[in-house]
Amino acid sequence: MTPHTGGAARGSVGTAVITGGASGIGLATARRLHTAGMHVLIADVDQVAVTRAARDVGCESIQLDVTDLGAWKRLRDHLDRRRSPLEALVLNAGRAGGPADIMDVEVDDYRAMWALNVDGVVSAFARSVQPCACTDGAPSPSPARLRV
Repeated sequence: MTPHTGGAARGSVGTAVITGGASGIGLATARRLHTAGMHVLIADVDQVAVTRAARDVGCESIQLDVTDLGAWKRLRDHLDRRRSPLEALVLNAGRAGGPADIMDVEVDDYRAMWALNVDGVVSAFARSVQPCACTDGAPSPSPARLRV
């Protein structure tokens, strides 16, 4: 199989980072992208689960709490050290559920869900994605090249 290079620099394989990748849709996405020839980095808050998932897929893993700005910086630094362009960022981490009646929602539960589902996405772009996200393969002033 020829590695998928997409918008990555000529001769290199771009990295797909998948949050919430230790199970469910995230894990299925990791398998699909790995099969397509991308370098896959599965990220999840659960260290044991993400390590197991990466071993099963045959890819790399990293423990990542999407609500932690410092964790996103560590991820960016990891990619920079590997000189691995970020080609795809799958922001899959999230949580659903809770009481059907708004009057039954606990404030702490609401804040935790908001931090995960909204702040986590904002943190991803603020800390791991450089200002330029290119999809046309043109040179970018940034190491990040994403499909959005």
